[in-house]
Amino acid sequence: MARGPSASVDINLSIQYILNNAGSMAGSCYGGSATGTYEYIKKSGNVPYDSCQPYIACSSDSSIGFCGSVDTTPSAINTCRTCSTFGVDCSAIDEYPNATISEYGTVTGADNMKSEIFARGPIACGVNAEVRLDEEQSDSNIPPINITKNLPLLAAFLSPSSTTRAGSSPTTSSPTRWSTT
Repeated sequence: MARGPSASVDINLSIQYILNNAGSMAGSCYGGSATGTYEYIKKSGNVPYDSCQPYIACSSDSSIGFCGSVDTTPSAINTCRTCSTFGVDCSAIDEYPNATISEYGTVTGADNMKSEIFARGPIACGVNAEVRLDEEQSDSNIPPINITKNLPLLAAFLSPSSTTRAGSSPTTSSPTRWSTT
């Protein structure tokens, strides 16, 4: 979290919106990818703030707990909604606070990751641990591994461009900060 005079507003983006609308591209409650999420946000135009669609930990392929009775299909109400009180149906919101991105991509290697962090700010990193997990499940005597040498590491960078209300003109921001309207 940035502090001091150069600090900007903290923005929490809606994970549930991604689960509701981008499952085939970004993933589900059972896993996904940062690059798939960024690709979906770029193609769809924006991602709402989490106040539009709070996280309930359900996706279309999840039936655990109450998830089997929750509608997570892509729709206006599953993008941004307001609910006035208990016992009254919720309503979709057409104009909502959201964020957009100008570019995204991937880099590999520690030096390239450092360069992206310096140029654009935080990056999302992932480790392909599937092979290692399969090995550990079949043989409990496997020694610890050095992740930086034995598993491919992928970093995705996100260059935020603006935030805006749906249907209005965006305001541009610096490449490393979200701006709000």
